[in-house]
Amino acid sequence: MICTRALSIISKRDVLSKRLRFVSTFNSQRKALQRNRAAKLDNHEQFDYLRNGIAEILADRITDISRDFPRIVDLGAGKGHVYKHVNTYTTSHVTECDTAKECLDLPRQDIQGLETKQILLERDDTLPFDNNSQELIISNLWLHWVNDLPKLFKEVERVLVPDGVFIGSMFAVETVYQLRVSLQQAELERTGGIAPHISPFVSPADLGSLLNGAKFCMITLDSEEITVTYPDLYFLLRDIQGMGENGCLAVPPQPAAS
Repeated sequence: MICTRALSIISKRDVLSKRLRFVSTFNSQRKALQRNRAAKLDNHEQFDYLRNGIAEILADRITDISRDFPRIVDLGAGKGHVYKHVNTYTTSHVTECDTAKECLDLPRQDIQGLETKQILLERDDTLPFDNNSQELIISNLWLHWVNDLPKLFKEVERVLVPDGVFIGSMFAVETVYQLRVSLQQAELERTGGIAPHISPFVSPADLGSLLNGAKFCMITLDSEEITVTYPDLYFLLRDIQGMGENGCLAVPPQPAAS
């Protein structure tokens, strides 16, 4: 049984300013290759259950806002999980952006009254849009792989119109903590030390600080624990790889010294 903690974000633009540093943690090119490889699997839809479920929640959050968003931007759109759940009464066009070409190239479901356009991003922290050009930006389970979150959040703020909305979700602390503890215990018993095998996750408190530093206001953060049961470790690792969520640390873990 594995617990996944999904963190949801809703925020609006403000006019404050602050500089934040970042540390490159992930190999972004390797992550794009992993996600491309996962998208080309014959049974790739089998591993979409988490993204589809949370995409439905995010799309429902849009309808909670008492105004229409004819055009929205989906960052890290993947295979179009958000697109499939968008309410066509409030939205008529979805611009899907991602660094994984194979995900964007997969055919989209034909939804009456809803158009879509795909844009391949060269970087995950730079957006190809004009200042004050978008009313709503959404991101579903993609932000946790972005190296420079402060820069990306500033880009989102730059692109949003005044009083624009940003809605996102990401894996947060305690995600797959059972797997993390099991690997640490096994490695400690065999080698006498431990090396990182699970990617680090951001905490809600840190995320709130990053959004504040990027000039957002009216920030709402909530977390939800989703429990998925697997028969054994191999099924879990198969699904992680099938989701394109396998590790991609910038510095590969070194064998622990005995």
